[in-house]
Amino acid sequence: MKDRYLPFRRFWATEAGLTGVLVFLIFFIVASFVLDKFHLAKIFSLLFLSLFFLSAALSVSQHPQGRLVFGGLAIAALGFIWIDYFFPALGLTTGRILAGMLAIGYLIVLLLRHVFSKGAVTYHRICGAIAVYLLVAFIWSDIYILTLVFDPGAFTLPPEMLSGSFEGLQARLFYFSVVTLTTLGYGDIVPVSAGAQLAAMLEALIGQLYPAIMLAWLVSMEIVSRSQRD
Repeated sequence: MKDRYLPFRRFWATEAGLTGVLVFLIFFIVASFVLDKFHLAKIFSLLFLSLFFLSAALSVSQHPQGRLVFGGLAIAALGFIWIDYFFPALGLTTGRILAGMLAIGYLIVLLLRHVFSKGAVTYHRICGAIAVYLLVAFIWSDIYILTLVFDPGAFTLPPEMLSGSFEGLQARLFYFSVVTLTTLGYGDIVPVSAGAQLAAMLEALIGQLYPAIMLAWLVSMEIVSRSQRD
């Protein structure tokens, strides 16, 4: 019976787990946008989010203590998300956002430790680095939502965003976060308050510095790894 699940355990215990994390993250992003207008279909988006957290917990299995801490944070975040989805009257939106930010922030640290661990630079490590880049966009989208909670006039938003669901607002602010991170700046959503503008500037700086530093670091790791093999 144990041998039956051996390939599954081997996949998540190796660097291939980093690719699995990125795949489930992309599925969640696509589901959040495509399924936003279908209330029952939104459950599939939450299921993909749950699978993403599960895959992330499995992929950091080489760090037992980190997996334990992240598992607790992920369970707390998913608990807030599912309860707030089915019982919005409880007003758990702020707790949902904060719990998600803690879980994702800690996951970023674990993934970076995995990506920059000793060894050759592989395709899976590059996928892990891409996953971190997308998770930074998620962190900042939650920052923007918290900014709106405390200051409803922090952004100029299209009217349909203000009258839509929380999931729809979250998806659109994630779109704004990616646009800011990549410094595209379409102008459909504009930060107005000082706090929102500061957050947008910091994200734009990270969006420029992260790829440059990541590429330089990975290239140097590959050069060192090849020299050691030779």
